[in-house]
Amino acid sequence: MSSSEISYMKTGIQGLDELLGQGLPRGWTVLIKGEPGSGKTTLCLEYLVRRAEMGEPGIFVSFNETKEEVLATQKKGWNWEKWEEQGLLRFIDMSFARVIGRGQLLTKSGKIDLTDFLKSLLEEHIKKIDAKRLVIDPITIIAMMYDSPRDLRFMLLRFFEILNRARVTSFLIYESAATRDTEDLALFLAQGIILLYNQRSGELGWSRQRGIEIYKMRGVNHKLGVYPFTIHDKGISISSEFRLPSISRK
Repeated sequence: MSSSEISYMKTGIQGLDELLGQGLPRGWTVLIKGEPGSGKTTLCLEYLVRRAEMGEPGIFVSFNETKEEVLATQKKGWNWEKWEEQGLLRFIDMSFARVIGRGQLLTKSGKIDLTDFLKSLLEEHIKKIDAKRLVIDPITIIAMMYDSPRDLRFMLLRFFEILNRARVTSFLIYESAATRDTEDLALFLAQGIILLYNQRSGELGWSRQRGIEIYKMRGVNHKLGVYPFTIHDKGISISSEFRLPSISRK
């Protein structure tokens, strides 16, 4: 897709659109990378909810937690059930799947191949509700399915290609525990990278400050630097006019 063909949209998240400027390119695949407690899941859920409020369908695929576990910790006044009933949100629970290697997962119904899963994700879910947004939590599950670096690199390339062809704007939660090779390739393939921080603050470092950085976003003249944000009972608020002076990741 050339720059002249890029179509932009607003995320609906307070402060994030100000950091992005003209908006988020439609169809882009964006990695959401951050340490524990930095707000990755909250950001991704709100990304789906805000656009559902505008009538745009989205899907959340979870490899870590059940739907009940995810929503129980995200009490933001979001009426997920309402949007589900209207076909605007869908939760795909893969938390019961176990990695058995060679690109396969063990599920309640037996073994499934990652390629087959991606195909069903496209045909049975994305196309069925005409989804425009997708969240996968986490994509680092792919790295656990392959012993061979060559096989892993091939699958990551195919994975990103499939998402690009589907023309969904995807947020992929990326855990820091992945191998260096996996990280380098994933960061290279993604059209966008958003980093979240949960840094120590104060003179003695007894408190923490969350921060967000648009590290990479192709086709977007975005703001540079790390900006503070808070998580409250309605979602996320980013202070887009105040940049944090330094980052301590420990």
